[in-house]
Amino acid sequence: MEQDIKCISWDSLPWKKFQHKSFRLQRKIYEAKVYEKSNEIKRFQKLLLRSKSIYYLAVKSVTSYYMSRGIFLCNRVKLGLVDELYANFHKNKTSISKKLLLPLICCLQKHSNEFNQKEA
Repeated sequence: MEQDIKCISWDSLPWKKFQHKSFRLQRKIYEAKVYEKSNEIKRFQKLLLRSKSIYYLAVKSVTSYYMSRGIFLCNRVKLGLVDELYANFHKNKTSISKKLLLPLICCLQKHSNEFNQKEA
C-alpha cells in the first residue's frame, strides 16, 4: 500500500482481503491463547498491530458510523487518516484506545465543524 494516495480509490480497496487478514491473525491469537503459548500470542498481536489493514478497517468502521449521523468525509481525508493513525500509533507508546480512537474522533469533529461552518 505504498502507492501514491491520489492513485488509490477508497471504494476500490481490497476490503475482503483486509478482513480476511485481520480475522486470520485474530484466530491465531485465539488458538495460541487456548494452548497457552504466550510467545506466539505476543508475536501475533504485534503482527496484527503492525498490519495496516486493521487501520483501514477501523477508519471505515468509524466513518460509516458518523456517516449514518450525517457527517461525511471525502476519500482523500479517509486515506490521510489511515496514514496518520498508522504513523502516530508506531511513534507513541500509549494505550491502543487513545492511539486509535481519540485522534480519529478529534479529526472527525474538526471536519464536521468545518462542514457546518461552510453551510452557515
